[in-house]
Amino acid sequence: MLSEAEGHLWHQMSNPDRRHAIQVTRRFESRLGASYAESPVADRRVLAAGLMHDVGKIRCGLGTCARVVATLVGPRCKRFRLYHDHETIGVEMLLDIGSDPLTISL
Repeated sequence: MLSEAEGHLWHQMSNPDRRHAIQVTRRFESRLGASYAESPVADRRVLAAGLMHDVGKIRCGLGTCARVVATLVGPRCKRFRLYHDHETIGVEMLLDIGSDPLTISL
């Protein structure tokens, strides 16, 4: 499902983040239904988006407990700001590695 560069980022994600990404991707895929299955390329790009949706979190370097605190107290320090900006950071990371525009936009 992932390009080589996306796979490299995937392996930098924590195990809980990867498990979460797989769950999100499975839910997303089931909601798309059979009508979307016409294009294998589209499926790969869309499913890659599900798998990579939290990739920006690797830049914050926070574990689960610290993420809970960051969620509760907000972006009070650099690492908490990075956590709160993980979507924008993830987009930048995917742009840098040349991910498909559909994957990035999703």
